[in-house]
Amino acid sequence: MVKNNEHVLEMTGASGAPGIALGRAYHYDHPNIRVPHHKLAPSEIDQEITRLNSAILLSQHQLVEASGKLQLDEHKQIIEAHLSLYQDPEFFHRLRQRIQDLSINAEWAVTQIIAEVTNLFDHVEDPYLRERRRDFEYVERRLVMNLMGVSSSGLEGITDPVVLVAHDLSPADLAQINRDKILGIVTDLGGTTSHTAILARALTIPTVVGLDAVTAEVKTGDLIIVDGFEGKVYLRPSMELITDFDTRRRQHKRFEEDLRKIRDLPAQTADRVPVVLAANIELPSELEIMRTNGVERIGLFRTEFLFLFSANLPDEMAQYDVYRGVIEKLGARGVTTIRTIDLGGDKVSFAAADCQNEANPAMGLRAIRLCLAHPDVFHTQLRAILRASAHGKTRIMFPMISGMDELRQAKALLAKAKDELRREGIPFDENIEIGIMIETPAAVWIADLLAKEVNFFSIGTNDLIQYTLAVDRSNEHVNYLFHPLHPSILRAILQVVIAGHNADIPVAMCGEMAGQPEYVMALLGLGLDELSMTPSKALHVKRLLSRFTTDQARALATSALQLTTAGEVDQFIVSYMHREFPDEFNPEAKHNSWN
Repeated sequence: MVKNNEHVLEMTGASGAPGIALGRAYHYDHPNIRVPHHKLAPSEIDQEITRLNSAILLSQHQLVEASGKLQLDEHKQIIEAHLSLYQDPEFFHRLRQRIQDLSINAEWAVTQIIAEVTNLFDHVEDPYLRERRRDFEYVERRLVMNLMGVSSSGLEGITDPVVLVAHDLSPADLAQINRDKILGIVTDLGGTTSHTAILARALTIPTVVGLDAVTAEVKTGDLIIVDGFEGKVYLRPSMELITDFDTRRRQHKRFEEDLRKIRDLPAQTADRVPVVLAANIELPSELEIMRTNGVERIGLFRTEFLFLFSANLPDEMAQYDVYRGVIEKLGARGVTTIRTIDLGGDKVSFAAADCQNEANPAMGLRAIRLCLAHPDVFHTQLRAILRASAHGKTRIMFPMISGMDELRQAKALLAKAKDELRREGIPFDENIEIGIMIETPAAVWIADLLAKEVNFFSIGTNDLIQYTLAVDRSNEHVNYLFHPLHPSILRAILQVVIAGHNADIPVAMCGEMAGQPEYVMALLGLGLDELSMTPSKALHVKRLLSRFTTDQARALATSALQLTTAGEVDQFIVSYMHREFPDEFNPEAKHNSWN
């Protein structure tokens, strides 16, 4: 969205990384290249394949070099996810086969193969999975540029502090920058769950993504304000606006400094009732953000990235190494909840043939259904998780359970993997806890039965809301109906909590809703034991918890449950929170509790 107020241009995107930056723009973009399409003579095919191989090797070298410029191993793994595709023999085989079968040039073959992969993401509702499309496009762009002999440079040469403005940036691009010279980042493309945004947060660079056309409006040297908190950018701001944002920047700095003071304090309510705060992560690179925000538990470790970047399945050892690395880095006090594969069959090579004619992949062969349909793949992952559990507290979580049969089949396969490891003398945690995600209305209605079979519940609100309200939030015609505070959702949460507590098991929430500060008090009032969220939100949630009692939270939730529409509930809860805790939602407001 763009607003033009006199000479100031305000643009709204999405927050990639929090913070406020003010500085001169540096307009950066990759060369605009036109991919050549031409047919080859039979005598040219071998030479073309040799040219392809050389470009792949050059791409590998460039990414290894970029990875080497990052200081933390966890950050390097983002780039290494891209590198793994270049190193995948199956990827090279498919490209070579396409060149040979169609007698086309390598650039054309690359764009065809990558398009076949990225097209699968066109109708994905999950923002995390949707952003994985960008990773394949980064791989395509680098390889095509290397085939064409086009170089991409300019970031290493930045000598003065600037706000980096680009159509798009890959994690490898960010690895080239001098952190001290980048005040902020704004891009046309990208989302909050993109690997570039994850790395920007790790590097603490205020970032706004998804601005659509910011590069069309900005010239190098233009003055620009980046508001990474609100996802806004102001071009050519007035002196009054500059002064205002400079004040806000100092106030937000104080706000963050005050939050850091409570990093090592326990998460508990004002009446000292403990609440478990955990993190949702995808890559080991996010462990550093967890530490910065005082989070010691992983409530959701997504494993999908292991299966998205290779035509070949990751073997047991490759998965074990990743899981073990995360578990060991969390340390003795940490707990890692590993979710088994939560992908649609149309997104992975081993199930693509099963899903060719699926009209509605969101309700098709995905998550636990996919795993049960391909027990060999599931078995390998379960063995890897079990082996990693020998190195620290680990929990296994099955996604999208809708009935007892699915759960019992999954548990039987887990028991089989345990028996194998015992016979082989390979250690694992014999008492590893098993949990499920509550994401379907069916699971809500039989939560009392499911609770007898597991050690914990975790409510995945993103899918639960979509399935309960029959709303695809990526559909612009109906996404206005996607309401986290819909009365049916609150009642579903309450029903799951009651079922879990009656069976003496804890109930967590790991959807986006769990990290929304305005919702924290109501969620605690409904009885949740654990909130798992984006790590950067944990300190704010922790401080909010300390400012109300459990009785106050229950009273708020009870009142909300009496309301009849999503709008009424939203207005009631959000207004209450802003009225009672104005400084938590308006950092400019002064409050004695900060001191």
